[in-house]
Amino acid sequence: MKPYLFLFLTLLIGASTTHAQQVQSVLWEISGKGLTKKSYLFGTVHVSSTEILTKYPKLKQVVTGAELGLFEINGNPIGDEPVSKTALKEVPQPPLDSIFTPEEYTLVDEFFSKSPLGSIRPHNNDASLAGMLQVAITYKNNKGNQYITLDSYLNNLMDSLGKQIFQLDNINDRSKLAFESQYRFIAETLIAVIKQSDDSISKNYISPNYEKSLKADLYLTTLPDKIMGSVTIERNKIWLPKIIQKLKTHSCFIAVGLGHLQYQTGLIVLLRKQGYLLKPIAVVE
Repeated sequence: MKPYLFLFLTLLIGASTTHAQQVQSVLWEISGKGLTKKSYLFGTVHVSSTEILTKYPKLKQVVTGAELGLFEINGNPIGDEPVSKTALKEVPQPPLDSIFTPEEYTLVDEFFSKSPLGSIRPHNNDASLAGMLQVAITYKNNKGNQYITLDSYLNNLMDSLGKQIFQLDNINDRSKLAFESQYRFIAETLIAVIKQSDDSISKNYISPNYEKSLKADLYLTTLPDKIMGSVTIERNKIWLPKIIQKLKTHSCFIAVGLGHLQYQTGLIVLLRKQGYLLKPIAVVE
């Protein structure tokens, strides 16, 4: 695979953990500053198996016990943002058949037609390329046993329990739009993922051992590199006041990509600077 493709996949599956730093949990309890209810911040690896909730009962207890769910792109807007159909897509984009070549379009359609999701043709004008890529990597990572991402699964679980669900992303966030509007780049990445064998994808780009992520290094005293910073710093700043708004009134389960917890610019450090107490909770005993 090309180097830029590896970097793109890294953003989907979580930041690298190659540096020797203090090991932390990816589940954090939020308290203090007058909060009457505890909330929890969870760093997900979007394409991981949904079986982790069965394997790690503490995590499921936290998810099902919270009153509200806060996710990156799922749920209702927070604040004054209007509810819009465009919120269903990460970014408005051209029709799929104008992004893929005819041969690529057939390949992608055959891939999704074999899944429970079905053909892409009925969704030619409104499908999300970034969402399709996450689904494809999830499928590869879980050897054909799962198409739904971990984030969507957590969202659906809370929704089935009657919990309110909110989205943190601002659909007009320029940093997010600039990254996700690279339509041809994402399309080429999707084609490459579909063509790769399961063994190659798992071995070189996606860690099947989720325990490594559950004990990931978070580099809380380090600044992110340029790539991680470009897709986390501004979004974290946008999310912070929305998170604080909900923390004040409800017990929240906040699930965002692992990279958004990490570094000096991550949500853990940002919330601490606001006066909140954040304590790591062991998921793996």
